[in-house]
Amino acid sequence: MKKVIVVGGGLGGIATALRLQSQGFNTTIIEKNNTLGGRLNTLQENGYRFDLGPSLIEWVEVFNELFSYVGKDMQSFLDFHRLPIAYKIYFKDGDSITVYADMQKLGKELEKYEKDASKKLEAFLEENRKKFEMLMNLVLTKEATLQMFLNPKLLFIAVRFGLLCSYTHDIKKYFSNPKIIDLLSFQNIYFGTDPDKDPAIYTILPYGEIALGVYYLQGGIYRIVETLETIAIKMGISILKNTEVTKINIKNGIITGILTKSGENIKSDIVVVNENIASASHDLIEENYQDYSDSYFKKASFSSSVITIYLGLKKTFPNAQHHMFFVAKTVKESIHDMQHKQTSTWDPSFYINIPSITDPTCAQKGHSAAFVLIPVPNIQYMKEWDISSLKKIVYDHIENDLKLSGFINSIEFESIMTPRDWKRKFNLYHGSTFGMSLQLNQLGPFRPACKSKKVDGLYFVGADMHPGSGLPPVLLSARITSDKILHETKR
Repeated sequence: MKKVIVVGGGLGGIATALRLQSQGFNTTIIEKNNTLGGRLNTLQENGYRFDLGPSLIEWVEVFNELFSYVGKDMQSFLDFHRLPIAYKIYFKDGDSITVYADMQKLGKELEKYEKDASKKLEAFLEENRKKFEMLMNLVLTKEATLQMFLNPKLLFIAVRFGLLCSYTHDIKKYFSNPKIIDLLSFQNIYFGTDPDKDPAIYTILPYGEIALGVYYLQGGIYRIVETLETIAIKMGISILKNTEVTKINIKNGIITGILTKSGENIKSDIVVVNENIASASHDLIEENYQDYSDSYFKKASFSSSVITIYLGLKKTFPNAQHHMFFVAKTVKESIHDMQHKQTSTWDPSFYINIPSITDPTCAQKGHSAAFVLIPVPNIQYMKEWDISSLKKIVYDHIENDLKLSGFINSIEFESIMTPRDWKRKFNLYHGSTFGMSLQLNQLGPFRPACKSKKVDGLYFVGADMHPGSGLPPVLLSARITSDKILHETKR
């Protein structure tokens, strides 16, 4: 029985461990923090409960596939339910668009801004359904190799769906109204990438939110981690928390194990790294065994970071939605301002999540738990942030533009994480919360590979691997990496 050590207990690491353990490997997860989950974590203070990082659940079938793979019925463990309103997006001029799960209602909502928008939406979703299914079958669940991407069938499909044209160009094939275009591309603000340059492959993101739905998990999204951890223990997976790995041991190009901060050497046949690959390569792997040098990562493009604010509010807001987004300018202008302006002179777009609207257990009766996320440049481009100015601007927008009257005066608890906090707690390179950017020259075979080219038995999983960042893509990365290990060990 081959022994596997997974360095880092994020979602990708846990999923990889589960998949390998179910196939007969002897698996250990080693996590430096006192909880598993990585950025998928929780904060509980003063009677409030918050999701620390990810707070939207999409592509639920990807979660279901993991449970099925290890012989479990997801519905017996987790209570997912689709939100009747995925989110509401607000614009500075007072307009707003509510994204209903009901397609007829959403069509009528869009008709306020563009004639025949309902029919155009239907065409957009149908085209992206085909695109999504094709990508899921041929690309997103497969190891990304240059040979695969040069497959004539895939090249034909890329031309057929216009995957190599820009994100904006693809959306403009269906819609002309600027607000609807922003509705379908505001996700780029959070990655810090330009929709005019990003490939059209990513229009499957708004498709997923609109057609497949946005879900909530009763008890908080961290229930995913708690449940998987319980299953892992019952399956016999060893979990070492509060244990920091300082080196991956390699002899003659072959994995021998890892070294912990306390000086303990733990032997293994395989090591799977579930950490930011730039930080892991620099900190854990000897230079002559690194597939990617420090200079490679210095030249690579990394996503934006975030300032996250966790708020306990001593009132409720009947007119609020579970998920709300505020776009201060157009998406393109918002991304430009984020990249080029100082925080003291910058009017930011942001996201606010009030989970207590759906889940009363997040706060005591008559109170609300709120999570505010402000995309900001990562530490490579901005060293300091004027938190006080940003808070004032964002809180004023929430009270006046989102019309949550009394919001500011109701704050009784506040906790803030800056990009430096995200970097320190989760070893994020440049504090980049979404990992390597999803631009064309960093997609598929141009992202770091899931298997080391220089070390036998060394693998990687997570947001920096193919297919990218987000909870479902990370689970797909775990699937790809574990499949690769199974294939390699059976040869």
